[in-house]
Formats: sequence, C-alpha cells, structure tokens
Amino acid sequence: MVATQHGKERAVAPAMLHLLGLEVFVPDRIDTDVLGTFSGDVARPGSMLDTAVAKARLGMALEGCALGIASEGSYGMHPHVPFLRGGLEIMVMVDHERDLIIHEELVVDGPHADHRRVRPGDEVRGLLDEFDFPAHGLLVRPAVQQRARRGTASVRDVAELDHAVARAAEDSDDGHAVVFTDMRADRNPKRMANLVRLAHRLARRVRTPCPSCASPGFGVRRRPPGLPCRQCGTPSGMALGSVWGCVRCPHEDVREREDGRVRADPGACSFCNP
Repeated sequence: MVATQHGKERAVAPAMLHLLGLEVFVPDRIDTDVLGTFSGDVARPGSMLDTAVAKARLGMALEGCALGIASEGSYGMHPHVPFLRGGLEIMVMVDHERDLIIHEELVVDGPHADHRRVRPGDEVRGLLDEFDFPAHGLLVRPAVQQRARRGTASVRDVAELDHAVARAAEDSDDGHAVVFTDMRADRNPKRMANLVRLAHRLARRVRTPCPSCASPGFGVRRRPPGLPCRQCGTPSGMALGSVWGCVRCPHEDVREREDGRVRADPGACSFCNP
C-alpha cells in the first residue's frame, strides 16, 4: 500500500515490483493533506520522518494491511551546501508484522522549486518558461495575510493564473500575490522523477540484510560531515563518508563515500566561503 493522494504510486510501483516482487495499491479515500501541505495551509505535525511514518500508518489502518509506504519532501535551502537551493526527500516502508521501519533519503540538488511576488497586471509571461509552466503546476497565495480568507489556489493554465493572482492580491494586506511552484508529485514531473530514484534506493535497502542479524533494511544510518576543502583543507559540511546500520540491532559499518570523492569544493567550505 502506498499512502498518497498525489500519484506517487506511479513512482513507487516499478521499483517495488522489479526489486521486491511487491504490487502496490492506493487507498480509495486517503487524505494525506491532514499531515501537512506544501502550500503551508496545513502545517506538518512533526519531523519529516515522523510524518512519513504517520502517512504510511494512516493508509495501513484504512486498508487493514501490514505493509505501508509513504514519502515526505522539503524544499528550500540545501541541507548540506550553504547558500544553495535544494531539497530532501524521505521515503519509508513500515512493516507491522516484523515491527520494522525502513527509510531512505535523497538530497535534491537544484530542485524545480521557486517563487515570485507579483501584482495584478504585472507581466508574468516571462516567468512561465522559468517555472516550466504549465508542465509544472503553480500555486498562488496572498503575499501578506493577517487573517485567513481564501486559501491557496492551484493553477494549470494562464487564464487561471491571472484570475488567481487578482484574487490573492485582493486578499493580501500589501496588494501582492506570491506565485510558487506546486511541489505535489502529480503536478511536478521533476519531483516525480526524484521519487522514482528514491523508490529504487528504498527497495534496494529493503532487500539488503544486516550482516549481523539478517534483518532487512541494512543501509546508511548517517553521513558525518568533514570532507576536507581541496583549497585550504578545512573540514567542510560535506559528508566525509557514511555509517551503515541495522534497523533492528546495533550493528554498524563505517564506509567511504560512494562517489570516491576525497576533497570538497571551496564553495562548501565555511572558511573559504564564509
């Protein structure tokens, strides 16, 4: 079961079938928006991992099944490189029968996520290529709103965009609207492609047994920072390597970076790029 109302099963199904032999389905009446929305209309109730687990369990309870998959994403500043835009995706598999929670992460460099402040009558057509609209959906909300009025509008064509900007500006205390990328998976093909990558990563982890106890889900537990800058040698915020661990027992392995990199770019160094 995949807990989603935004088409994520299209990203998850191929990996689960090919690597694990699992066929996935989606509950008929699940509302994952109660656990947070990208528009900000509903705040996430906890951490990304906690929310993804809650989504999976929500779907499992609706369907009465023992295995659930869900994901959660966050976009803004890059999680590891200062001053760069980035994102983080988390996907979990909750196995009730084995009492396991297995999750994987994907750091997204240069995500398709952006926003602009506009007023009614502003020429926004030039932004559409930058936003890759309408291939990617847009959301519109008031720029400044002291009290709740109309909610965030989802738009898929230019006529809807002009109307939504006018309504949002009318509701805004400063007469401006904010136009931003719709990050829901079914409205954002580039995010959907990242979820495909993450689903394969999760499936590979699920089928990797722990060397100590043979429990499924052995994989990266944390990535300690400290990769030295190639210019000055100062430890950077980039991962030095990875610590692999088991989801059931305390067994851990320390491993080098998968990409073989031994030096960080100066742009990631707090000394060279303060």
